Order: sequence, then structure tokens, then C-alpha cells
Amino acid sequence: MALNHRYCLFGLTLASELELPGLMASRSDVADVAIRQGVVGQQASISIEGVARFAVVGGQEIVVEAWPDAPTRNVRLYLLGSAMGLLLHQRGLLPLHANAVEVDGGAVAVLGHPGRASRPWPPG
Repeated sequence: MALNHRYCLFGLTLASELELPGLMASRSDVADVAIRQGVVGQQASISIEGVARFAVVGGQEIVVEAWPDAPTRNVRLYLLGSAMGLLLHQRGLLPLHANAVEVDGGAVAVLGHPGRASRPWPPG
């Protein structure tokens, strides 16, 4: 399959075999990251039971091997979350899960401890 889809994400241009709805399209001919479907086998960097295995290679490529009956939205969730997080780490970037707001021309970011689950509001 060809890398027919081009997207912008995290300041990178992605060339992908997979359609990734919701991402901003890119017109760039030069891709920073290739996303392909294929057999991952034992080289899996990330394995999600019932969803997919991902091989994240050198900060430049993600190979996706989806389980046969895995919902496409679940495969995209782990591709754009965990697998992209690992790819960014391989590129020497520090991915953070946070929210940010603009205040007086600057930004304020709020993040929690890793692995911390959401709590219901208001706190009990």
C-alpha cells in the first residue's frame, strides 16, 4: 500500500497508509514520519491485546499490525497516543499530556502526575 495520506501532527509531517480523520492535512512532499501497515511480530514496541501491535523505529516509522476484529478507532487511539509518544521520545522530545490556556500573550500549562486517573468533580 502507498503512503497516500499526509498529515501534520506535533510539528511533524506524517505520510500514512492509514486514513487518520481529525488530523490536519499536509501538502508537504517531505515526510518526517512514515506510518505503514505490516507484520510486526516479535519486534513490537507496544502491544495492546485485542487492538494492535506497533513497531516504532528510530523516531521515523511506525508499523501497525491490527488485530483482525479490532475497531479502527481503537487502533487510531493507540497509534496517535502511545505509539506517537514513543516516536517523539525516540526523536529526543519530551511528550507531556497537559492542557494549556493563553493568559496575557503567554501560556499556562497544567499537567498531573504520570498514570494519575481522573477524579470525579467535585472532589468528595
